[in-house]
Amino acid sequence: MFRSNLMQKDKRIFNREDLPLDIMLLVATFFLLFWSIGERSLWSSEGRWAEISREMLTSGDFFHPTIGGEPYFDKPLLTYWVIAAFSAVTGRLDEFIIRIPSAIAGVVTLVCTLYLGQRLWSRQVGRLAAGLLLTSYGLLMYSRVASAETENLAAIMLAVTWYWTRRERPGFVTFLVFYLIVFVGSHMKGLTAFVVPVLVVFPDLLRERRWQWFFWPSHLLALGIGIIIYFAPFAYAALTQPESYNQSGLYLVFHENILRYFQAFDHKGPIYQYLGSVPLLTLPWAPILIGALIASIISWKKLDYHARWLLHAILLIFIFFTLSGSRRDYYILPIIPFCTLLMAVFLTETRREVIGKHKERGLRNQKYALIAVAFLEMTLGPITIWFLVSKMDWELPSLLGWSFLFV
Repeated sequence: MFRSNLMQKDKRIFNREDLPLDIMLLVATFFLLFWSIGERSLWSSEGRWAEISREMLTSGDFFHPTIGGEPYFDKPLLTYWVIAAFSAVTGRLDEFIIRIPSAIAGVVTLVCTLYLGQRLWSRQVGRLAAGLLLTSYGLLMYSRVASAETENLAAIMLAVTWYWTRRERPGFVTFLVFYLIVFVGSHMKGLTAFVVPVLVVFPDLLRERRWQWFFWPSHLLALGIGIIIYFAPFAYAALTQPESYNQSGLYLVFHENILRYFQAFDHKGPIYQYLGSVPLLTLPWAPILIGALIASIISWKKLDYHARWLLHAILLIFIFFTLSGSRRDYYILPIIPFCTLLMAVFLTETRREVIGKHKERGLRNQKYALIAVAFLEMTLGPITIWFLVSKMDWELPSLLGWSFLFV
């Protein structure tokens, strides 16, 4: 069903022949992820990221996060450090600086998706997967707000991309870089940056007895170094903790990652929640995703090895987040790049005689969905903006207002 011409693939991300398409993708990326991100006021939990970073810069204490002077170690330190670093370099701390790390992480995620699709299938798959991801609700939403979601996503995709890049060259450097990515990434949002990449590469590790790598001395040494690097900031924070600071970073890692997973104390969604969350996060491309999943399951025996691995990865991510008692729509955001890769493979690497009808049905449903979205955008969009501006005294940021013309 899916054909991989591995021997003929060009491993470069960009080349001259595809330069116009690459430029279009690059322009769209910077427009959608960076345009006017500093014009909106802080929203919801964005204030937490801003205030903790501000207090770190003011106090000079980067290991004991506070809000209003009160301890707040619920999240790891690295996202605050990145914001503080941008603030130190630019000499400002505003909405743009608070959100810029998320936008950059979105770009990293896109590049990894593009490269992974190209390496495992073709340049066309990589570019299409990146385009679908760029225009999905999940990436657009969380790349334009101050949070740790896209930073976590970028770390996961970097680790998986590194694995497939170095898969045929196992050794100390390969293992060490992988663990540096996942353990440093775990300081962005939590241990999902470690667990999800391990789950994703696990099906491939089972093939050809690659699981034996776990017992290599070079692997154990790299793992040990990664663990030390992960625990080092928590150890330093504990050793230098002021008497008035009554929170432990390590305890909150246990509380927010392990205890929340097995004994949820909040965010208790229904067990079927992610059946709706995944289509929501892939909007407006959910019709193609549904068609790709159906076609792939029906034609399982005809899939190439990489397509089977991709489906295993999607399934394992879905099961992992579903088994947690604590569920929120954005928790499962790490599944979205793999879903866009599946959609791209479905659209470009499909043998028509096998699943042509599923492809045609998916594209037809997608066409109707996009027509409906365009109609609503052109009719209800201006009316809604007029109502908010004239009746609700809502101030439309100028750059954001101009973006409606492009949309």
